[in-house]
Formats: sequence, C-alpha cells, structure tokens
Amino acid sequence: MTFTMKLIASAIGISLLPLSFAVSAQSTPQPAAKIAEAKDSAPEPPSGWMIIDEVVWLRFVDEPTQHLISARDSFVKGDFEHASDEVCLAAGYLHIAVRKADKKSKSALTKSAQELDTLSSELHSNKATTLLSIDQVFARAVYALAADHQAKVRIAMQARNYKTAGHYLHSAVTEVEQAAKWSGHELEYSAAVTAKDTRVLAGKMVEGTGYVVDEVGKGVEWAGTEIEKLGRVIEPGK
Repeated sequence: MTFTMKLIASAIGISLLPLSFAVSAQSTPQPAAKIAEAKDSAPEPPSGWMIIDEVVWLRFVDEPTQHLISARDSFVKGDFEHASDEVCLAAGYLHIAVRKADKKSKSALTKSAQELDTLSSELHSNKATTLLSIDQVFARAVYALAADHQAKVRIAMQARNYKTAGHYLHSAVTEVEQAAKWSGHELEYSAAVTAKDTRVLAGKMVEGTGYVVDEVGKGVEWAGTEIEKLGRVIEPGK
C-alpha cells in the first residue's frame, strides 16, 4: 500500500478522522524533477486541506480499479477484512476525484464513492453480501471513473496536452473494459481489439512519440461511444 493511498484511507476510512482534500490541476504535466519547483509556487492550502499537483496525481490514476480487482479477489477467498480495506482505498480516490470532476460526472462519482463506503463498512462488519452485488457496485464505480476520465481526455486534447490526455485515455479504456465485465456486458471481439489498440496509442501519447493526432481523435471518440453504451446498462447509484 503506497503512502498516498494510506493517506486516503486515513482521510475517509472506517473509524478514522475525516480530512478534506483539494486537488490542484496544472494544465501540463511536468517531469518528476520539477515537482519540487512546483511545490514552491503552489498556493497555500487552508487548514485541514491538502493540495495535490496533477503531475503527482496522474501516477495513481489506475489505482482505484486495481484496488477493486484486489478487493474482489479477497472477497472470493473469504478475506473480508482485506476486501474492506481495498474498497476503502478505491472509495478514497473517488472522493478526491469528485473535487475536480466534470459536471456531468460529479453526481455519479459521488454516489459511487458513497456506495463503496457503505460496502467497505459491510465487509468490515462481515455482513452478508453477494459477489453479484459487489460486481454491480464496482461496475458503477469504474463506469463513473471512465466517464470522468474521458471528459478530462477531451479537455487535455483541446489544450494540446497530449501526455495528460494519454494518461486519462489509458485509464478510461481500462475502466470501460472492467465495467463491461463486471456488469455482465463484456466487450465484443472487435471492440476488445480496438480497446487494446487505443490503450497502446495512449501509451505512445504518454511517451510523447509514435502517434498521429488524427488517430488519437478516433481513439477518443471510440472510448466515448463505448462509455455511452455502458451508460445505458449501468445506472450509477442504483
């Protein structure tokens, strides 16, 4: 468990004191070596709040889905305590993501964060639940993340911040695949192939070489279409 994720857990975890977070998003990711410089120019956060630079935040953009996958595995094995901890960490990410969410994504993210909090509490108390109900909660959570990350892709593309767009696009594609799987609507073969190609393209955007902007546009549109399809079968918060 990373230090940042432990911090998130302590922020919203069961039986722990709450702490508010503010996310500071810069338009263009900076090399890791410049993070120290950015700290000097960052605004001073109010008491009880924390500012997280987007260049740092992007390092954790894939973690909520990984925590939910781990939580599901732990539940199947009967390790409810670890499953509860993993769900709690994923919920922490969503609570923070709400702060910088697109208006259309904010409601779904908020509802899913609350659902994950409730599920984490139930698992912590060893209350009876089913794998099907867990899958439904997880599907709604990663769908909400996919929609928000897709919105961030479009914003970054408009600003020509292709590296940032690549990070969010990679996550959106992974989340689409996982949400489809957990909701019982796995991607068809052709869509799965396109998802793989789009994820490779996103990696090239992050690296800064080997891609054509027109191809990126097609990948972004495909992801948006698949997210819309999921939205018809996944109703966040229900």
